[in-house]
Amino acid sequence: LLQKLDTFWNQVQGQRKDPEMPNVKDIMLSHPMKPGLKSEVTVFELLQKLVRLPNLLSEGSAVDLAINKEGQLASKWRLNFPTGQSIGRLERADSTGPIDNVLTVDDNDFVRLTYNTLKLEDAIASGRVTYRGDQSTVPKLSKMFATSRILAKL
Repeated sequence: LLQKLDTFWNQVQGQRKDPEMPNVKDIMLSHPMKPGLKSEVTVFELLQKLVRLPNLLSEGSAVDLAINKEGQLASKWRLNFPTGQSIGRLERADSTGPIDNVLTVDDNDFVRLTYNTLKLEDAIASGRVTYRGDQSTVPKLSKMFATSRILAKL
């Protein structure tokens, strides 16, 4: 896992043109990655999708992604859409302040959602994923998960 992250980081550092670069840099430098979680790597895939969807959610809104492993909270990320910015940010969530929108998902299902092998609406309907908050946000999150990622130019 660390080898893959190191390779990814070196590629990103070499390009520095990607719109997600400031966000990747913040994640890599400010937040230690958690070993044993597949979602820690797929977060970067999700980030590539996020930059392709400006104005996905309304300004000032946020959604927490609570990722569980073996029934326990293992990691928490926040999709944040700050006022005055068209592109959302993905950051490690802290415990400060109440968040109205929370998507709770198992680590393996988060990977399936990110790679679009599991549809968000189907996962919520079956109980594999829970969502608490503004239900009008679910189709927008589904659109983010379904968006194809940016492929590196060869």
